Order: sequence, then structure tokens, then C-alpha cells
Amino acid sequence: MRSLNNDSLEYDASVDASTFETMEKNVAEQYAQVAQVFQDAGLTDSTTELSDAQVVKQGPHGPFVRFATAKVAPFALDTVSQAMWKGAQKRAVRNMKYLEGTTTEGDGSVVYLKTECMLQDDSVGARGISVLLRGVCRRYVEPDRIVLVWEGRGDWPKNYSRSHPSSVPIRERGYCVVQTVQSEKVKGRRDAAPLSLFQTCICMTPGLSAGIDMDSPECLDMLSDSVIPSYRKILDARDQMLENALLDEMIQSKMRGPLRR
Repeated sequence: MRSLNNDSLEYDASVDASTFETMEKNVAEQYAQVAQVFQDAGLTDSTTELSDAQVVKQGPHGPFVRFATAKVAPFALDTVSQAMWKGAQKRAVRNMKYLEGTTTEGDGSVVYLKTECMLQDDSVGARGISVLLRGVCRRYVEPDRIVLVWEGRGDWPKNYSRSHPSSVPIRERGYCVVQTVQSEKVKGRRDAAPLSLFQTCICMTPGLSAGIDMDSPECLDMLSDSVIPSYRKILDARDQMLENALLDEMIQSKMRGPLRR
């Protein structure tokens, strides 16, 4: 997948309202699922770095691809919170009137996303397929950690749907927890540089035809051999964007003084 348009798109209530409403409800439910999702992905009580991708055959809605990552970065929690949320807000849908959530402890902030990306498909020519991407991301700031949950959906263009009438949307559900950790080498040192642990689990269901048997060996092989490598590139690009945002935020925070989450 390569980006077709990095800019956010304008809100259109006639086509976006119901989709955003459904995703916002789903995201609210995802917050209560974080502990179970992390346990299933092997992220619970682990402070070691991890990078895992696998096909989960027994999902609630059939097979899906699960990406689980954990990494430690030399940034304070305040810096991480600001950088991640600013990155999301830059891609927020334009001209949508809604009440922004607060960022007090135990509460959440929400941002609505809308953009386009290009999916490569040799059957439709070199240009590929323009897929409309919409998503809802909510942030919860807790006393000792930051939790982000999101749902994203990619809808096929109408001309593609007409030729593939049973095509279903691409769906992504994401869970991210960021918390402060201390290295064994620097525990007890007041001058120790801050460290943050990022733990992320992304569950991705590809937009295949509803008539395809997702449990078939051919489909499962396709998820392993094609979907995982392709989606990994997308996640790597996101990580690079976050690293750049963290560096920018760290520089800005030093210039303007301490920040509150």
C-alpha cells in the first residue's frame, strides 16, 4: 500500500455520520478489552521488546492477522502523550463539528480520521485502487499510563464494489498502552533519563470477498504470505512518523518548559 493523499479529507455527514457513530461505540468498548487483548497477544506483564505477527484462526468473526509489538524508547511519558496525539490530530477530518473530549485522568479524548490510500492490484491496472480510510481514535490518560484505542475502516470504491459485489471493508482494531519504565542499570538514580514502554496490538481483517472461505488453507496462506508483509510496511512507516514526532516534541518541550499531560 502506498499513500495517495496525506492530507485529511472533509467531513460529509451523508456518508460519514453513521460510520463514525458506529466506530465510536466500538472504540468505547475496546477500552474495556485492553487487558484481555494484551493477554492473548503475550503482552501482559512483559517489559521486554517484542515484535510478532501471526494469523489467528479462531477469531470472533473468523481468522484475522494480529500484530503485537513492545519497545522501550528514551522519552518521557508527557512527551509521548503530546507527540502521539498531535500526530492523530493532524489527520483529523476537516469541517466536522463535534465536542472535543477532555484529557483529565480516567477520561478520554477522541479524534475522527478520514483520508485516502492506494492499494496495489494488478487486475485493475498500474494505478491500483483508491480506498477511503476512516477511523476513530480515543485516548485515555490514567495516573500511570496512557491508553489509545482505535478502529479504522477501509471502504472499496463504488466502481470496484460493483464488479466485486460481495467485497467487505478492511477493518483494523488497535490497542496501545504507554507507561514509564526504569532500567535495572539506573534504578534509584535521580538523573536517569526517562524511558517509556510502548505496547501495541493491532488486529487487522483484510477486505476480502464475503464469499471467500476465510478458513480455507489457501486463504490462511494468503494472510501469512501477503497480508502480513504488506501491512508490516504500513506499520513500519507509522513507527517512523512517530519517532520523528517524538524528536520534534522533545525539542519543543525543552524550549517551552515542562508540560502537563
